[in-house]
Amino acid sequence: PNLTAWDNVGLKGTYYNPSTYSSLGSFTFPVGITVLTFTAQDIGLATTTVTLHVVVTDNQAPVFTNCPADLGNTVLYANSTPDTSTAPVSWGQITATDNVYGTHVLMTLATVPYGYTDGSLFPVGTTVVKYT
Repeated sequence: PNLTAWDNVGLKGTYYNPSTYSSLGSFTFPVGITVLTFTAQDIGLATTTVTLHVVVTDNQAPVFTNCPADLGNTVLYANSTPDTSTAPVSWGQITATDNVYGTHVLMTLATVPYGYTDGSLFPVGTTVVKYT
């Protein structure tokens, strides 16, 4: 912000908190809320303060990588072996990345009805595996 201060008897100084930001220039702020306080003091020690709240939001959702065929809904087929009603199904490690937090993304695996993961034995039929 380009803030200026003036006083009828003269300014003693202008102070910024945090001191890394001044009233001149442009700055890159992190995601979240940054509070900036600007104080001006005259030679009679009278002060005035203005506080600015800079709010930066991350509106871009994380992106999954290494999804089979990079599709949101992918069908994987496996044949059960003789005398069993299950088959192992593998799809590799699925990860998520974010434009702000990089690979530090909370990713959950919500599988109905059981907690199947890559390489698990799946029963005959359709099982939904969903990453969020």
